[in-house]
Amino acid sequence: MIFTKQVHLSALGFFSLIAVLTVVSIKHMPKAFAGTEFINGSHYITLDHPKSSEPEVKIFYTTFCRPCALVHSPIQMMTKRANAKFIDVPMNIGSFGRDIQECVIAAKNQGLEEKFTIALLAKIHMQQANNPRTREDLALLLEQTGGNASDYRKRCSQLTEQAEQLDQIAHEYDVKHTPTIVVNGNKQVNLQALNSFPELESLLNYLLEV
Repeated sequence: MIFTKQVHLSALGFFSLIAVLTVVSIKHMPKAFAGTEFINGSHYITLDHPKSSEPEVKIFYTTFCRPCALVHSPIQMMTKRANAKFIDVPMNIGSFGRDIQECVIAAKNQGLEEKFTIALLAKIHMQQANNPRTREDLALLLEQTGGNASDYRKRCSQLTEQAEQLDQIAHEYDVKHTPTIVVNGNKQVNLQALNSFPELESLLNYLLEV
């Protein structure tokens, strides 16, 4: 399966692949999969959660997870093309998890979530010697992407509260692995059943409509 077989690539090759596959996905809509029959229990599962009031795609991920990094930006682009809401849920895993959550939230609050997340994933997977290791490293990266890191440096209580809300969402969905992709609040994608980004996009479009 494309998403798991490629995790052993070098960091540079890994992100080069992201760029190539994303461009291909942008230029070539998944027409070949337009008539594909997606099966509940195989390509996706229905969760015991209410359907969202508006079309949305949630992605639960950790920044140090290579499969997460591979699918994050393409899924965000696919969601935009479908005119659906993209909900980013970084997970609080490890001693650095809360710091990452709060910095992603700080970027989101300034309209820089996409730019910052791309920069963070690239830093982690392409420049491993310069991986962010401290809260200050993240603050500097936020500033490098055009953000103001003052609230983040001060450990603003609002950021902590927003991060705790993300923890609650992850708890409600009982997320056990990353990436986990949930469409419209109650349909979870099974990446293992898919073979390409166009097929993934076709499945997302299908689930956004059902």
